[in-house]
Amino acid sequence: MRFSRNSLLLKHAKNVKVLSAIAESQFTSADNGYPWRDEDSDLFAPKSLDRFLFEELGIRLYPKQEEDLSAILGTDPKRVFDAGTGLPQQGILAYGKGSGKDFIVSCVMLWGCHVLLCLKNPARYLGQADGENIDVLTVAYSLTQATTVLFFKIKARLKACGWFRSAIAELVPSIPPERYLKDGNGFVGTDSIHFPGNLRLWSVPATDAAEGKNPILWAADEISAFSSPVRMNQAKHIYDILTSSARTRFDDRWKGFVISYPRHKEDFLMQLIRSVQLGQASDTYAVVRSSWEVNPSITRESLQVDYDRDPEGAACRYECKPPAAVDAYFRSPELLLLHASGAPIDLLTQYLDLPDDVLHVIAELGQSPLLETDDWGDPILDRRGFPKLAPWFRGQSDPSGQPYEYWVHVDLGLTNDAAGFAIGHLHQSPLGLQPVIDLAFRWTANHFREFGEIHRQAWFFDTVDQTELVSAAEIDIRTVREFLFFLRQARGFNLALVTFDGFNSAETMQELRKRDVPVGSHTVDKSDYDEFKGLVYDRRLRYYAYPILIRESYKLQIVNGSKVDAPRTKTKVGDREGKTDSHKDVSDAAAAIVARMARLKDESVEFYQMPPVESLFERSIGPIQIEASAESISAAQKSILQAFFDG
Repeated sequence: MRFSRNSLLLKHAKNVKVLSAIAESQFTSADNGYPWRDEDSDLFAPKSLDRFLFEELGIRLYPKQEEDLSAILGTDPKRVFDAGTGLPQQGILAYGKGSGKDFIVSCVMLWGCHVLLCLKNPARYLGQADGENIDVLTVAYSLTQATTVLFFKIKARLKACGWFRSAIAELVPSIPPERYLKDGNGFVGTDSIHFPGNLRLWSVPATDAAEGKNPILWAADEISAFSSPVRMNQAKHIYDILTSSARTRFDDRWKGFVISYPRHKEDFLMQLIRSVQLGQASDTYAVVRSSWEVNPSITRESLQVDYDRDPEGAACRYECKPPAAVDAYFRSPELLLLHASGAPIDLLTQYLDLPDDVLHVIAELGQSPLLETDDWGDPILDRRGFPKLAPWFRGQSDPSGQPYEYWVHVDLGLTNDAAGFAIGHLHQSPLGLQPVIDLAFRWTANHFREFGEIHRQAWFFDTVDQTELVSAAEIDIRTVREFLFFLRQARGFNLALVTFDGFNSAETMQELRKRDVPVGSHTVDKSDYDEFKGLVYDRRLRYYAYPILIRESYKLQIVNGSKVDAPRTKTKVGDREGKTDSHKDVSDAAAAIVARMARLKDESVEFYQMPPVESLFERSIGPIQIEASAESISAAQKSILQAFFDG
């Protein structure tokens, strides 16, 4: 049988009229001084939370869950929405991941509906006008979380609960419970359930919050997911709406929950907890519990893989021990690739969601001076321990014939497991002055673990060729300084200054000074990175998209607004085991030389800004839409880069 759109609308309207009539007949009668319906039917005797869950759904809370919920809701269901009970009005539950946060929210919200349906007239009992809506509300971080995770669980438990079917059969005898609880019938929607008596249960994304609703019971799920400063303001706004809406309508008879694991020490969850600890929220119960404290099926040992891979992140997720406030340093990391002068096609495919022909245009803008790399992007070393370099990679001269000055920074890892290296120069062309990163790579401890005999070449008259056995799981520092001699003596790079981060570099600096290599110390800080990022975003920096540089830059974080850091991770690529550590050796080296070059130019000189990337794509393959941040201005131009490589 086919139905027209008008007939379906008419059917829905009839359902609404039926429900409204039922609501009016069932819930506007006087309560005769006794507001509960159990004087007429035992079915409507409200049950405590633990009893309701066990008897009606066959589930139990974990002991700590029950302890915390009882502290907020009490044990007498008839007094949960009473005034003057002395119980907290809201609970702040910082629970580790795997503690059953969605489970708690879905259970408490359904139980709240059970208690309210046991009242003859919920609105009148709560001091509202007859016919006023009463709302039970869950607010999730995103639309997906609200409708496909939380609301799915709520509906599944509702339909599995015999009590609700029986209650609806008695309260709405004209509509079979199976039909009443069927999705899309006017009573069960995509984000709400309309119960008899103008009682509504909602599961909405945070953007909708509680405007226009009367929240007697609410829960904000995963509020710490609003982790950036801007999003934290949104979290506070949502929380303020929930609490003010509840307080202005129900005085002190409402209940609210904030439940999440923290993301950093300054996120909104941690701010709420601190306010309770400082005695600034006397109506609030707050607790911090690890995953295994709440959920006995989880142990610290069962999470060891996560702790090995990311110890700080695991401690945050499972123990609610958040790190300092963090945010991604490159808020538009795609610009690192879009504005690069060439890139490996597999790297572009991994990080940019663009058509293949566009990716090939970006990839072909230039070539890497590294002849051979492994699957992670690290160079394959020759018998001297140096990366294998293209023959064209040599020191260049400016238009007047004077050799360019080259600036180098070496970042030696604190655990001696990696050494980042970057070299660059200020390039002069008819179009203007431009900083260039000529080479960026790293040595790793794996390079020297089983290296064997390494060839030491004689670069000076008082030295001779020699071989040395190298087999240690750490960076061979001598190889680093020998590479600098190689660049100057064999490849013609005019080294203006080589800086080190200060760690384990004293001996190397002494050896370089003996050979007339200018050296110095420099500790990379946020100001260096700010120069680097600004030139990348403005498209005033020329560089090849070295995989290590891109990967390190993508994961950089800004900590407390003042420090650029990298999260601790453990990686494995191919048969290579990585150590648990934070890696930003190459990005540190690149930021150091870019910042130095930026500070060298005269204040009256502006770096050349290359044309927009869109124009390059239009000439190559036709018009195409590229989404990038507002800070994106321009991109690489092939002819400029080719002129540089051609020397």
